Amino acid sequence: MDGAAIALRRRDVRVMGLVGFAHFFSHFFQLALPPLFPFIYADAGFNYTQLGVVMTLFYVASAGAMTFAGVLVDRIGARNTLLAGLVLEAAAIGLCGITSNYGVLCLLGVLGGIGNSVFHPADYSILSNTISEQRMARAYSVHNFTGFLGYAAAPTTMVALATTVGWRTAAIVASLLVIPMVVAVALKGNDFRDLADVRRATGATGPQPTMLQLVAQPAVLLCFVFFALLAGATIGLQSFTGAALNEAMQTPLVIGNAALTVYLLSAPVGVLVGGAITDRYKRPDLVAVFGYGIAAVLLVLLALVRPPDWMLWPWLAVGGFCVGLVFPARDIMVRAITPPGSSGKVFGFVYAGMDVGSAVSPVFLGWLMDNGEPRLVFVSIAVLTVLGLACLLASRRYETRARVAPAE
Repeated sequence: MDGAAIALRRRDVRVMGLVGFAHFFSHFFQLALPPLFPFIYADAGFNYTQLGVVMTLFYVASAGAMTFAGVLVDRIGARNTLLAGLVLEAAAIGLCGITSNYGVLCLLGVLGGIGNSVFHPADYSILSNTISEQRMARAYSVHNFTGFLGYAAAPTTMVALATTVGWRTAAIVASLLVIPMVVAVALKGNDFRDLADVRRATGATGPQPTMLQLVAQPAVLLCFVFFALLAGATIGLQSFTGAALNEAMQTPLVIGNAALTVYLLSAPVGVLVGGAITDRYKRPDLVAVFGYGIAAVLLVLLALVRPPDWMLWPWLAVGGFCVGLVFPARDIMVRAITPPGSSGKVFGFVYAGMDVGSAVSPVFLGWLMDNGEPRLVFVSIAVLTVLGLACLLASRRYETRARVAPAE
């Protein structure tokens, strides 16, 4: 490998690391407050319904602002937008430790959600425009893996801080943890390339597709539906696995929830393997069919048969690994239907589908549980997975990259 290739690889690794750990904090802050709820309940007098509303406002604001954040990424640059999001979300979490007013707490939930909205459009714009083509899927896999790490780190970190220094100080300390990340992005983000850099490099100065033109494209709409369906399946599995296994098969809650933990730990392993496979074989569609197909079959079989308790761990481990395999492939497929210069807008819009699916599916799956149909929870999650796969594969029929006409 010559010097230029080595320098290019080092740059790719730096960018993967910076963007990945920014994504870590996005997921960390999403789960920073919920572990503190018992402490807030005991100290501040807010009930759990009120605290749940704060998180609902967070996710509604994130979904509502994500498309606008994508437009902002393509207009003012991904690095500046990413920095603004990091600072805003961290500040909102820290200020939660200061206020005793519920209205202010709700406002901070909204501001935190707006800060959170920038990460997917900014991150994917940077990765799509910076990383070498031969390492693109692995870059996406690192991005997804660090998000899983953020989810894993938040509950333990926040509870440990709260029991040591109190929940208010815990929220403030958590917000300060992001300072090194902000400094690193500000100082080392010169490696980031975004739409403005691409335009300068290619001499493309003409008008770009508008947001309305993009979202009217079948491929983009199908990807939005895909993310909504798969997020609905994921949040449903995370929310109801333990209860559904207990109701349908009398599986002890400890064993059922431990099996879910195994699922959640095996998924990021699949993410890393999926990035390597997708980069090597360049067939993200086949990876998606294999991963989601196996996961759906395992879920249906789980509903139809009664596996012994000891089998639940390897059963869900395989399912989680197969789902994780698809994460880099799905991002590559979204990138393939994205017109040049529109990665921020497209990724911002389609990823908003995740918040929509996460908000809708628990209501339906909870209704199934209330009506004595716990096995149908797993069947429904499998159906959502298959429908999502169908939408993702159908999106490949459309060539939006070449056919979206820019506004005059």
